[in-house]
Amino acid sequence: LLERALRHSLRQGRRQVCLELFSGKGGISQAFCKRGWGVVSIDLNQGFDLTCKLVVDLITGWISSRVVAAVWLGTPCSSWSRARHDIDGHGPRTRSHIHGCPGLGPLDEERIKIGNQTMKVSARFIQCAKLANIPCGLENPDSSMLWLAPEISKLIRDALIIKQDIASTDAVGESAQDSHFGTSLTPPHLKLRYAMAGGASAV
Repeated sequence: LLERALRHSLRQGRRQVCLELFSGKGGISQAFCKRGWGVVSIDLNQGFDLTCKLVVDLITGWISSRVVAAVWLGTPCSSWSRARHDIDGHGPRTRSHIHGCPGLGPLDEERIKIGNQTMKVSARFIQCAKLANIPCGLENPDSSMLWLAPEISKLIRDALIIKQDIASTDAVGESAQDSHFGTSLTPPHLKLRYAMAGGASAV
């Protein structure tokens, strides 16, 4: 993956690649490619276990070596959603039990476990990018409880926070075009939050 992306970058006179993790449909990767970057796009649906230590060590090695120019994270948000909270604010996660409430059923417990794992590796990737002074973006819905996880919140205290209201499919298209985001990442009627941390972007 890295070798192929580097070949693409070298043809454009670049010596680094961009990295999209938890890439989904790869909208950000498409935007980077259009700007002449080779891209490594990795998602759980492609059969890559981004919580596996060997995979995490490989990716952090790429980032630390500075062969990566920028990192974008679309960390899964399903287990961090407030959508399942009842009228009293109770749900699988709360502010006082951000890593999961006690007494959950087996299905919720497994969802919370996976969510915690992907959050923690995301935090590791962000930390690695910050140490290497590489720009790193994290995307999640503005209402996501992911932003409250201490592993994430402490890393983005000095980050640029961008909140984006998406009101219609037309707005999605304009927003995606203006900011070089892929439209597949921004469904209609959704407020998104982007946290940008690390070095100044040259991409």
